[in-house]
Amino acid sequence: MQTSAIEEASSSTVESEPLEEIGIVRIVSADIRASRSVTGSFEVPLELTTLPDSNWVHAFRRTYSEIADADKRDALLAGFRVIVTVGAHDDLQKAIDAVRQAVEEANERCRGAREEKAREDTRQRQTLRDGEAILESLRERARRVKI
Repeated sequence: MQTSAIEEASSSTVESEPLEEIGIVRIVSADIRASRSVTGSFEVPLELTTLPDSNWVHAFRRTYSEIADADKRDALLAGFRVIVTVGAHDDLQKAIDAVRQAVEEANERCRGAREEKAREDTRQRQTLRDGEAILESLRERARRVKI
């Protein structure tokens, strides 16, 4: 069965983008451990609601680096977790709040990107419909031409 260009364009939406926003479920306190890379610091894992895609990971990293720049605190993404590095006497609530803020802003950036993609997809589908209507009109006129 042959598909039209409109159907192909409609099915080309990115399936890997998460539809639900990512959030922090909990601190995985049983997995807190001494940092392997920073002496005197600890790695505190935070569980996420879902596995982030590459666009979200990029948005999170960029946002977190802007937020945590003054504190020089690392946060790594590993599967369903964000692992934040804190010192023994650091304000843990402040560290978690920075991660939460980065998660929310990454969601916002991804939501904006998805909305823009949806608008562009709609424009492309309309352009294809217009092109197919013109083509059909031309075909109809060609059928009426006498040779």
